[in-house]
Parts: sequence; C-alpha cells; structure tokens
Amino acid sequence: MPSRALTVTLNFDHSRKFALLLPEGADSRKNVKGLILREGKNKFRTKGLSSVFLQGGIALAPDEDLPESTTQVWVGKGEPYTGPPKPTPDGDGSRSEDIRVIAYARPHSINNAHMKLILPSQSQQFHR
Repeated sequence: MPSRALTVTLNFDHSRKFALLLPEGADSRKNVKGLILREGKNKFRTKGLSSVFLQGGIALAPDEDLPESTTQVWVGKGEPYTGPPKPTPDGDGSRSEDIRVIAYARPHSINNAHMKLILPSQSQQFHR
C-alpha cells in the first residue's frame, strides 16, 4: 500500500513542522484529524492541540477526509489560523481582495523624494 506524505506545521510557530506519512486505504482514513493531532502532540511535545486547518484557514471536521491534493496542514490549540491564504485558481498567488502594505513613509519623506525628482535647475528655486 503506498503512503502519502503530509507536512504538519504548528499554527503559532511556522518554523516547527514535521512530515507525516498517511497510509492509503479506506479504513485508515476514518479518523485523519485524530491521527494528525496525536502525532502533533508527540512531535511538538505540546498539550492541548485541538484544531487542524487546511490552507486558507478551513478547519478540518473530526469525521472529514483530507482532500487528495492536500500536502500541508496546520495544527493549533484553538487560536485563529495564521498560515498562508487560500490559493487562487489562476495560481499567481494574489487575490483582488488582498491589501498588502509594503512600507510606510512619512509625508515629509515623500515631499523630499518629490523634490529630488524635480530637475536640478527647478529645485534650486525651492531652496532659496
């Protein structure tokens, strides 16, 4: 029977993860959430793990099977999901409803940057 690899990541510390081999077969998929939580408690040496999330923050129900395309799950103690967003169908990684803040600049800094973009002959008249 071939096995399937699954990466289990700790929800509140994404640097802690391990690989779990899930056996294929109808009877081995009965309690996947319980298996993931049990192995997570052993590997992370953490008590109280109670939730399993799929990518995008979808909580896995106790009697629900993992989708075949799932390669990574996040386990937590009941805190909100902190992993990556749900992948988009087009695969470019960005969604129209995402707002990403790259940097914050003070208004005075923006004015200075505009002044440097003006031609040198024009900027002299502002510095008199």
